[in-house]
Amino acid sequence: MSAEAPASARRRRPSASLHAVALGLQEAMQHKADFALGFVSAAFPLFVQYYLWSSLYARGYSIPGYAYADALLYSVLAAVVGRLVHTGFEYEVGNDIKHGGLARYLVQPVAYVRLRLAHFVGGKLPMYAIMGALLLAALAFGGAAAGERLGLLPAVLAAVALGVAINFLIFLCVSFTCFWFDEAAYLFEGIRIGIVVLSGGIVPLAVFGRAQDVLHWLPFRYIISAPIEIAMGRIETAALPQLLGVQALWVAVFGLIAWAMWRIGLRSFMATGG
Repeated sequence: MSAEAPASARRRRPSASLHAVALGLQEAMQHKADFALGFVSAAFPLFVQYYLWSSLYARGYSIPGYAYADALLYSVLAAVVGRLVHTGFEYEVGNDIKHGGLARYLVQPVAYVRLRLAHFVGGKLPMYAIMGALLLAALAFGGAAAGERLGLLPAVLAAVALGVAINFLIFLCVSFTCFWFDEAAYLFEGIRIGIVVLSGGIVPLAVFGRAQDVLHWLPFRYIISAPIEIAMGRIETAALPQLLGVQALWVAVFGLIAWAMWRIGLRSFMATGG
């Protein structure tokens, strides 16, 4: 997404990316209070959903296709996967564009988006480690089918990784709107709430009834719901390659959109002098 650089500069890019990963990890470990609050914020909704499902199922209500134990397991997995795919870098990208900080990256032999991705991954490593352990525990102790679900772990991890990529690229595209809009914070939060709801981050998509047929055509299902469906054995083994292929397709689509927005927005940014 950046202009062609000399060969010597291109050889330095991997080290710059690794440095960005290390910097992101260092910042994440320095802000222990933020990390702890993030962990608590992921756990708190579980208590709300536990009492919600307990009350609804006790009164005879249910989610189509989900027993009480399945609803609880879904809530746990949704909380874990939701934290794994969560972003936050879009505010930094927006500030770089809005306040001209992007200019200092454009004169260096590095790719801005690659650095942002590396910094994002580095900052998420502690959360990945903890939430990955919780995901494994949920699969291992989630009932009689736990052994079968553990066998699906490689597919689950692949689906989570692709879900992270889709969500990252969506918010990268949204952050690039700052090339044309002065204030995008409300846009960030509005899209985040919409994605959480439409991706199954709060309740299973089965709650939406016939509307879930439409949601299956949209990219949001493949961020949170798809990995959970695999983990709970709700996807036939023969259908796994197709599902992962659709996720990869959405990664490619949003990657192309992000590339186009970057190229067009960069011309506008340079024309105005940063």
